[in-house]
This record gives sequence, C-alpha cells and structure tokens, in this order.
Amino acid sequence: MKLTKDRGESERTSKKRVALIVICVLLALLVVLVAGLTLLFQLTNITDDRGAVDGNYMNVLSDIEGIVEANPRIVELAMLAAHGSASYNVTPDAPLSKKDQKGMLGTFGPLIKGMTYRYAKAEAVDVATLLGQGARMFQIKCTYYNGEWWGEHALLSVPLETIIKDIIRFLATTTGEIVLPQFEPTYVDEDDNLSSLSEYIATVQVDGKNLYDFVYYDDVNIFNITMREPSAATYDGETVEHGVRIGDLRYNDVTKNGSVSGAVLLLKRVEELELKNVVPGASKYDYKFFDMDSNAYHEWHSRMGSKVLFEEIAKSAEEVSANFALYKDKLRVNQTQGSITSNIADFGALIGEWSLLDFAYDHNARLINNEHFDEWLSIMPIVLVDFANSDKDNFNSRINERLHQFNEQLVADLL
Repeated sequence: MKLTKDRGESERTSKKRVALIVICVLLALLVVLVAGLTLLFQLTNITDDRGAVDGNYMNVLSDIEGIVEANPRIVELAMLAAHGSASYNVTPDAPLSKKDQKGMLGTFGPLIKGMTYRYAKAEAVDVATLLGQGARMFQIKCTYYNGEWWGEHALLSVPLETIIKDIIRFLATTTGEIVLPQFEPTYVDEDDNLSSLSEYIATVQVDGKNLYDFVYYDDVNIFNITMREPSAATYDGETVEHGVRIGDLRYNDVTKNGSVSGAVLLLKRVEELELKNVVPGASKYDYKFFDMDSNAYHEWHSRMGSKVLFEEIAKSAEEVSANFALYKDKLRVNQTQGSITSNIADFGALIGEWSLLDFAYDHNARLINNEHFDEWLSIMPIVLVDFANSDKDNFNSRINERLHQFNEQLVADLL
C-alpha cells in the first residue's frame, strides 16, 4: 500500500515538474518573442537607394506631336503619380502629425517608433527631383502644426512651402507640362477651416508668383454636382455646379494652348475633420480646387504584398470597366502602393517587406512586368506608386515610356 502511495506521489511530482518546465519554456519563448518584436518595431534601417535622379523626364507631355491640335481631356491623360510625396525627409524622431497623435501611433508611438518611420517614408527624393523623373500628380499630406503648415506622412517631414516652391519653379521653367498637386490636410487650427490652407498657398511665392498664377481655368465645380441643390455652396451668388467640370477640362485650358505649364489643383477632404472645416466658401481660392473624392476614382486598398495588391487592382479595374459611364468624366487613379495595415493576413508581408521603400523597390518592378499592366493602364491611366523614381528593372524609365506611348496613341486617335 505504501509503495502504491509513493508511486502516486512520484507521478504527481513528475507531472508538476513537466508542467513547470513547459510553463518556463513558454514564458521564455514569450520573452524572446516580445523582445524580438520590440527590437523589430524599433529598428529604423531602410534602403538608402535614391533611385533614378537623371532628370530625363522634365518633358513628358509637351513633346508629344499634335497634342495641342488634339487637345485631350485631362482625365484621359496617363500620368505617373507619387504617393506620400511629402515624406522624403521624415526622420525616426520627427513629431507625429496632429491627426496621428490621437490614434494608435500616438498611443504606442515610443514602442513602435522604428516601424512608424519605415512605413512613413514613401519617397526617396524631393518633389523637384520627382518632377524631373516624370511624376506629374502628387499626394501631399499636410498638417497645421504649432503655427505652421507642414508636409507630412504620419511624421512631419518638411515645411509645406518647400514642396509648393518646387512645383512653382517647375511650372515657371517648363512649357506645356501639367502638374496635379493633391493637397490632403489632416489637421487645421481649431478656430479655422480649410480655407486657411488655400489662403496660405497664396502666400508662398517664387519670384513674385504663387501657385495660383499657374492656374488658368475659371472657378470650378468643386463637388462635381450635376443637379442644382438648395444646399449647394455658393460663391458671389453663383451655385458651385456652374463652375468648370473636371471632365470638360482639356490640355489647352490648362497650358494656354501649350504655351505655358499649368496646374490642376485637387483637395482631399479627410473625414475626421469637422463639417466646418470641409465646406468651402471662406476664400475665393477654394474654387480653384477640385474635390478629390468627387472628381476621381482612387480606391485605396490598404493592403501589403504584391499578390494581394494585384488582386485588389484587378477588382478596381473590373469595377471601373463595368461602370465606365460613372467614371469616364473623372480622374481614374490606379493606387498600386502597399500600406501598413491592421489586416492580420498581411502581418507576414509587413514584417517581410520591412518598409514602404524596400517593398516598392521590388513591387514597382513586379507591377510594370505584370501581364495585365497595359489593361489596367487603359482603364485607370494615372499610376500612383511609392518610390516613384525607383530604378529596379529600370522601372522609372520604363513607366515613363509606357505612359508616353499611351498618350501618343491617345493624341493620334483624336487627330
């Protein structure tokens, strides 16, 4: 009987020992995992590749024979677009934008500083260089921060005036080119509204000229309104829907028959901003900006990994193609870029791709090599990418040549 009791106690002791060992192993693995993730979220190294910087694409529209005679609509032109174009100068220690201070990044900022930086920097070079590499549309996130306007992409990067001046200089020194700056303010002063941004832009000058001096169209139909509505915003007694529609805007309208370079201004209204900050009317300059959401198809996929992004792009192309009557008079933007995402299915890709620049370096090459690229281009002729001047597989030169061929064919078909 005593032998049986001793054996039972021995078995229980052995089981406790095994359980203790298992618990210790699991705790050790958890510590290693937490330490590994902490280190992963703190590391700030990203590619130092600056991409193509030869400036070979200062002229991508003006050198197309017959473009003035054909006078294509702006919404039909193929263009290279730079996502996060204000992000080229972010640093790991840069302040978070006002908007992101209130979100997850603000809550966990010190713990994920490295990953925030790696997924904030979307472009390797400044806007002036990107213009020389053929980019013509720019997503420009900006925020009002401590009394100044800053370009940002989650993290503050450069004063907004730096980007605006780059665009002004390009417009002033070229002929027959078109630039589409898409301003995306994420925060305005609490006592102000979006008109403060349009007024601020007027104060940024180069040689006595501001960005509006390169806008040659009349006041616009901001929200692409097709019917008179009692609630429609007014300016000088005229309802907004009487303004210039983006679907009617043509090359010659923007460039004065090819004699100058001109800008088409876009404004993305961030949903989190209060209504008082969304409705235009406090400034005459508000009526130079087309509302991006009303005047463009630009589906953001918020995913990471080439395979899933190509699947999402195919869905977008199918949507636009199937409902082309709804989109033919709007800008049609193919958002191809990856994104930091909360989708658990993309966690492995987020870790493996490491940063937006590292991912885009490979992804852009996969994009232009994709067998469906030309089909997607015919449906969504504006190609928005991170690292717009990346040169793996000669991406930058190849995308410019493909877009140029597209526009040449467009002009030929119109003549």
